Amino acid sequence: MNKNKINNYFQKPVLYALVLVFLFLFIGTFVLADEEEGGETSTSNTTVLDLNDELKAIKQKIKDLEAKKGEYEREVQSLRKESLSLQREIALIENKIAQVTVDIETEQAKIDHTNLEIQNVDLEILKTEKEIESGEERLGILLRRLDRTDNSDYLSAFLFNESFSSFFENIRHLELLEGDIFIAVGDMKRTNELLGEQKSLLEEKQNELIVLKDSLEEKQRELEDQEGDKRNILGSTKLSERRFNQLIVDIKREQADANAEIISLEREIRERLAREKAVGSLGGDEQFQWPIDPSRGISAYFHDPEYPFRYIFEHPAIDIRTPQGTPIAAAKSGYVGSAKDAGMGYSYIMLIHDEGYTTVYGHVSGINVREDDYIVQGQTIGRTGGAPGTPGAGRLSTGPHLHFEVRLNGIPVNPLDYLP
Repeated sequence: MNKNKINNYFQKPVLYALVLVFLFLFIGTFVLADEEEGGETSTSNTTVLDLNDELKAIKQKIKDLEAKKGEYEREVQSLRKESLSLQREIALIENKIAQVTVDIETEQAKIDHTNLEIQNVDLEILKTEKEIESGEERLGILLRRLDRTDNSDYLSAFLFNESFSSFFENIRHLELLEGDIFIAVGDMKRTNELLGEQKSLLEEKQNELIVLKDSLEEKQRELEDQEGDKRNILGSTKLSERRFNQLIVDIKREQADANAEIISLEREIRERLAREKAVGSLGGDEQFQWPIDPSRGISAYFHDPEYPFRYIFEHPAIDIRTPQGTPIAAAKSGYVGSAKDAGMGYSYIMLIHDEGYTTVYGHVSGINVREDDYIVQGQTIGRTGGAPGTPGAGRLSTGPHLHFEVRLNGIPVNPLDYLP
């Protein structure tokens, strides 16, 4: 037999062994690192099949709740076709409360569903980690077998055996052992890739859970708004149709007076600023910014079809939820055209900006600026209000929020078209 060929047989197992030991150590380190990052895994006796049954039940519950919500929505549409009356308004609000309550139940069911999906993935990860552990043990056994095989045995078999059959049998055995090791390494690699995919899925579901919890909080705040509408109507009318009609008259007058005042003041001030040649120095190049943090959501949109007083006027603003007394920042640099403290009535701040823009901040409970002041973007101009029966709230408010208008050449436009 050629001497080089024999040397190749001797050197090949040793080289493979060194490479595979390195792979084994690398994979073991990777798995241990994953375990440290992943923390504790569920060790419950619950099975994936058990969780799948629960998941199906919750999916059906969500479907039933969504059908129930559809019934309430159809009833609301029917009520809106009826003539304006106290009874209709209370029925509308009660239906909206029922809708939001169903929304809350639906969001909670989705949270429960996602929690079960997370448990399911946890179980799959646990199963995969056990497979990795088993694969490590198998790979360790194979590597130890390889380590016990000594090259001198083959040299003895080659030199002293009368035939080469035992020598080549040992070589064949060694090559089979190496093949088993490579198969084991391939299995380990695929299992580790599966573990990575499962952990990515787990992270995705955990992020989905955060979004659902935020949505649930939003629905709970919406429920508070609807209940505030009902308390406001009941408190103002004492279930009297005559009082209800008077409330409508008062609200219409309050809205009309505020709108006329804003239009008149803006025109007058712009004319004066033009004469003083001060209109072009109010920060017109700035982009609008949010006057308060919008993370708590918007309770009423511009021309919102769900606005509780839409039968009186179109809502000319967005209502941003926020706790009573939140600092209000100027959405744009400008000039204080009005800082009206109406006591227990509707208090507001109007800022005049370049390029025909005006912003209005309504239901304010505190005012930090004076008329004719020049202010810069982000400057605190007042405090939010809106809680019924508090200074600055007026007759239209049903809960703490900021009423925020953007006007262009005196006409209300959708603030969301200008905010980042």
